[in-house]
Amino acid sequence: MNLSFLFAAFAVVWVGVLAYVVSLSRRNRDLEHDLEDLRAVLEQRSSNDRS
Repeated sequence: MNLSFLFAAFAVVWVGVLAYVVSLSRRNRDLEHDLEDLRAVLEQRSSNDRS
């Protein structure tokens, strides 16, 4: 009987960890896109300054 509670707690913890990792992955992907956009803007400004 106690093992079923242990298994349930174990499953809940792992679902939480998985959700956290997925959340971090999405944030990382969004940050990478923002960084690419920022690099493009900086490159464009740099090329305009040279002209």
